[in-house]
Amino acid sequence: MTDDKQIVTTAEGGIDHKIIVAFERISQALRTMAWNSGKQQQLNPVQSQLLIFLLRHPNAASSITALAREFGVSKASLSETVSALEKKGLINKAATRSDLRNFSIRLMPEGLQAAAEAAQYTNLLTAALGNLPAPGKEVLFDALGSLIFELHNSGVVPVQRMCLSCHYHEMRNDGHFCRLLEKQLAVAALQVDCADHIPAKVL
Repeated sequence: MTDDKQIVTTAEGGIDHKIIVAFERISQALRTMAWNSGKQQQLNPVQSQLLIFLLRHPNAASSITALAREFGVSKASLSETVSALEKKGLINKAATRSDLRNFSIRLMPEGLQAAAEAAQYTNLLTAALGNLPAPGKEVLFDALGSLIFELHNSGVVPVQRMCLSCHYHEMRNDGHFCRLLEKQLAVAALQVDCADHIPAKVL
């Protein structure tokens, strides 16, 4: 007869399961902080995240199609978010020169301020990370980078611009090397959102 206690120990007490539970708790904390941060501006977390993305990526492709792909949502869903922010006067849509049917989305002055305020929702997490020792941060960052890379390869993370998936990245002398910068990279120097990123599979 199978020991029920043993089943619980292996299925729910293994290290993989504990890591997933830890991620769920951090994810819940981030959602709560995002909700609380957006309440004053009457923004939901998705609207806040879109404003923050536009703030941090002013030169990135910002059409409905590109943003839907970035956030892993349908174009219809993204269009609703854009319309809501446009009604609030936080963003505007300008037709691109190459295709008048396509729109580039940019922050309005009030949107810049709203995005800057929304971006502060991670302050508590930043403070918590500040209490970790530097070696522990590097180990954590290295593990998270590898996990994101695996999830991207599985199709779970739709868009990412990290070193591990970049054309310029290679492993050299048991370390990370960037062929664009022509230098060895320490773990702490690896990027997870690099403007110069070129997907390795493209070339």
